[in-house]
Amino acid sequence: MFGSHSATAVVEISSSRIEVSVVRGRRVVASAWRRIDDPEFESGWPRSLSGHSTTLADLVREVWCEGSRAVVLLNAPRVVATLTPCPASFSESEAESAALLGVGAVADFPIDAEPCAVRRVHADTAASGGRDARVAHYLSVVQRSDDADALVGFIESAGLRFAGAAPVGAVAMLAALRGAAALGRRAGDRSAVLWIGEHGSALASVVDGAVKFVRPVALGVETLVEALQQQPLRSRDESIEVRLDRPAARALLGAAGVPAPDAPLHGHERVQGLTGAAVLPIIQPALQRIAIETRQSLRFGLTESERSSVRLRIDGPGACVPGLGGWIAGQCGLALVEAPVERGRLDSSAHSGAIAAFAAHADLVPLLVPARMAARRAHGRARVALAAGVALAGALLAWEWRSAAVALEAESARLASLQARAEADRAVAQTRAATLAARLALAEAESRAGRTTGQAPHAAAALAAVAGAARNVRVTSIDITREADGSIARIDGFVRLSESEDPAADIRAFVEALSASPVAASARLSATQRVQIDGAQSQSFTVTMHVVELPVLRSQVAAARPESNP
Repeated sequence: MFGSHSATAVVEISSSRIEVSVVRGRRVVASAWRRIDDPEFESGWPRSLSGHSTTLADLVREVWCEGSRAVVLLNAPRVVATLTPCPASFSESEAESAALLGVGAVADFPIDAEPCAVRRVHADTAASGGRDARVAHYLSVVQRSDDADALVGFIESAGLRFAGAAPVGAVAMLAALRGAAALGRRAGDRSAVLWIGEHGSALASVVDGAVKFVRPVALGVETLVEALQQQPLRSRDESIEVRLDRPAARALLGAAGVPAPDAPLHGHERVQGLTGAAVLPIIQPALQRIAIETRQSLRFGLTESERSSVRLRIDGPGACVPGLGGWIAGQCGLALVEAPVERGRLDSSAHSGAIAAFAAHADLVPLLVPARMAARRAHGRARVALAAGVALAGALLAWEWRSAAVALEAESARLASLQARAEADRAVAQTRAATLAARLALAEAESRAGRTTGQAPHAAAALAAVAGAARNVRVTSIDITREADGSIARIDGFVRLSESEDPAADIRAFVEALSASPVAASARLSATQRVQIDGAQSQSFTVTMHVVELPVLRSQVAAARPESNP
């Protein structure tokens, strides 16, 4: 997408920051940003954009990029990304349909008439001696049309030319996938890359050149910043109390990170008794959530022998937080590979954040464009072709004329034929969707079968069911075991009394949501008690869930078995 002489403005927008960077080739040559820390950003989306028009215009002028084409990286509601594995033997149209089915299942709105984009981003390398079919991975994104139109207006009002948009989550998954593939591309390599962004993260693992999983993680650096802002720092004897606003909390995290208990705190060295011991209890819950997400993903995505030799690397803004990578690796029992980043640089996304990741992988990021703009660009290309005397211009104009004629005819007959056409189209779409879904499910089952036969629980689906049900409760551990009567998931968690008006009702709602999940044969509350967790009164609980087991394909098992000597 980027030529060696072209320059593109990359605009990152989130509830905490707006940044404009000028990217030439794969290098950021200029950047400017403003912290906005807008608490109404998500709830008022996309109307909240209008309150920051002046900020964006000032940034555009500051980096001298008026009139440039602009790509927008969004951390906002109603823009969705997912990564879909497909057999490499699929045609492009089949793979694109499968990828759209995948993103449609994740989105909480119908995607039929919404802007969508799909891009092939990676293909597994053949493992040494392996006979498995190669798998290609497709990144798909979708956004609501009205949100896309509002975003175009916001960008163009600042003097930029809108070129497309992508969710930051898509860039995070792509960066994690490509990083893990580079770290685990050879036979015998086992890698995991946790790309920790500002508001969200992504975890990917590659073993022997094959992608095991790529999944988003709904935690980021700003989770730690928020924790530091909400609770005051206290000295050991609690005689000193220091409250931080959001900028001060962000600066402290960038300088001190995850400090040792006796380490002095940057900017607070003159305060007697205020050390790292004041920070650790505050950020401990957020750190534990990140570690649990990482540990459980690796546990369910890799075999025990694969986990024992995994090398972990932390990328993204999280790699700039001192001590964070070492703490996560220690909690997961993994060897840490240090990332080449500048510690403490949490101010700009151009150094290690989404903008830097986008610049490195710009050709692989699918960009969303509103339908009207896509049609306008098609007309523009036709006019350019005609002016240049290209022979293809006549065919393109004829095609566009025919398209316009068909559209006019369809509109004229719309009142009489809309219902019949809708029913016919729906039947065809349902048949095609069912066929592609079955083929995709078969391919995924073959890739996951591994060395076992019979039936096994779908760990990823069980994790997703627990995550979806855990609205007002905190889950501390998930343990899935095989017992005489099937696969049992024991889920431990708690509800803080200070955060819930009725902890018992929240726990019941969690159990009922699990019971309603298709991956659970049954779910029941095993135990509950009043305990104290991290100094706060809480209601702990244990839920026992019978996980539905699915058949494992024997063909995949045979393919994974080592060749025997003749």
